[in-house]
Order: sequence, then C-alpha cells, then structure tokens
Amino acid sequence: RRSSDLEAGDLTGEAGHCGSPDKHVTSDGISLTAPPFRPATAELPRTDQMDARRLFLCQADGMQMPEVNSPCDSPVFILTTSRSGSTLLRFMLDSHPDLACPPETGISAACAQLARSWYALENADSGERRLPTESVDLSSRAIQAIRAAVDGAFGEYLRRRGKGRWCDKSLDTYQFAEMVAQIYPEARFIVLTRHCMDVVASGVEACPWGLHRFGFDPFVVQYPGNNVAAVAAYWLSCTQANLAFAEKHPRSCHHV
Repeated sequence: RRSSDLEAGDLTGEAGHCGSPDKHVTSDGISLTAPPFRPATAELPRTDQMDARRLFLCQADGMQMPEVNSPCDSPVFILTTSRSGSTLLRFMLDSHPDLACPPETGISAACAQLARSWYALENADSGERRLPTESVDLSSRAIQAIRAAVDGAFGEYLRRRGKGRWCDKSLDTYQFAEMVAQIYPEARFIVLTRHCMDVVASGVEACPWGLHRFGFDPFVVQYPGNNVAAVAAYWLSCTQANLAFAEKHPRSCHHV
C-alpha cells in the first residue's frame, strides 16, 4: 500500500502490515520472523511523535517536509475567556499541516511590554509619560525589532514542527489585542465566546477550594465570598473587550 493509505495503527504496531511480523519460510523449511517495523518515535513527546510520523509519510511518498525560512507575517491569535474550550480549539488548529499552536506562551503580553519599553526609550527626552495600560503608537523601527524578537522565539519551534504559521491562545491576549494588531497588521483573530453561565460553572468546578488562576484573581477581590459574581464579572470584562475589538477589526476576526 501507498504510505498515504496507512492508518495510524500501522505506524505504531497496533494494526496492519507495517506493524505485524513479516514471516518468511526458507527453502529448508525454516520459518523466519522479521521484527515489526516501527518508526523511532516512541521516546518522543506526543506532538513530536505526530510530526515524526508525518515526516515518515512524506518521505515514503517522495515528498519533503516544508522548510521554514521566512518569518511569519500573519500569525493567529485566539481571543477568549478561560474555561471556554480554548485548549480543545488549540489541538484542532494544531492538527492543520501548516499551523502550529503551542500551549499558552504569553507572547501578547511580552509584545506589549517590549512596545512600552521601546516607546519610553524613543520618547525619553520629550517628557511625555504614559500609563502602562495606555496604548502607544510605535515607530516602524520598534515594530521591526519586536517582530524580530518574536520570530526568534517562534522560528525554531516552527522549524521543528515543519510548519510556517503560528497561533497563540494565551488567555490575556484580550488585554493587548490592539497592540498586537499594530505589530502584526496581517494577523488573524479567532474570537471564541462561551455562554457566561457555562464559564461560571466550569470556573467554580475547577477551583473547589476557592477561585484562583485563570484570570479570576482581580475579580475575586472585587466580589469577596461570591464566586459566581467574580467569574461572571471576569467573563463580562473579557467578552466586552473581545467583541469591541472584533467590531473595530471585522476583516481580521472570525467568531466561534
């Protein structure tokens, strides 16, 4: 069979010809059994196993894995609240042959911090001061420098994965979406929205000993002793920001 016809089990020894012993009887009547073929992926993490199998299939069909030599100009960002199924969406997106979606990296917050640092240094002599939460207008030099830093972080990851485009699902991206859009004008945003009460139920269940993590902490302070109100307030703040951004950038956003 062609390698494209092989099932997943064929590559792991679970089913099919490639995973079964190859029996051969010699002219002397001696039965010989060859060990089953197994790609050397058993010691790799699950994601790397998938990429190693993909590499094997490409080479068996006479194809080559794509070379990643150029920076990614149009990354994808997921705008969502916690407890909304973003991890499942990440795995779905990561299965695309050209899109690599790692766990949360905090890259949006890093871009925003670099942007504020560049702005402060470039305008140090002007006497102008901006609050950390205020947006800033970046120079082309600052944008190029920030993108170069991000490319350095993601470039090796894309090369290992054999993919040309990256996606980030960090939960705090909603706070820095405008800055990200300024740095990456060709970026695309997936606005993932789950019903408020489903997020509340999931958040309370995930924190049986008290709300913490997942972006809840600032809202717990506002609503002490009321977990439902705290998660609902978090959902409202995050969702309003995401929908406002999507309304301002309709061509860059896709609602889920």
